[in-house]
Amino acid sequence: MNEMEHQLSLEHLLQLVEQYLAQIKTYRELTVKQFAAFANVDQKTILLVLSYQRWRTFTDAWLLERVRPAMEALFEHANTKEDVAATRIAKKAGVTPIIILGMAQK
Repeated sequence: MNEMEHQLSLEHLLQLVEQYLAQIKTYRELTVKQFAAFANVDQKTILLVLSYQRWRTFTDAWLLERVRPAMEALFEHANTKEDVAATRIAKKAGVTPIIILGMAQK
């Protein structure tokens, strides 16, 4: 482990992840590259301290926090299946329909 990794503890990195996810507004910002710029740490170091799988867990949670309320709002007033189509959910949640379809497959 190099000096930068020693300085960047998992606890500190998790705090930075929490701060980052709280301030981003779009799915396009949910990348390790953009988080690395926010944290002022190179991507390789981030992935050594925080696995890609764990990063995906955080991004999935961020998505659910946006998609779930959008779905609930649409289902509450839905009259047809089209009222709750992936495109409408995506638009209300601020993500692309592909993201919604991918989440549905999980």
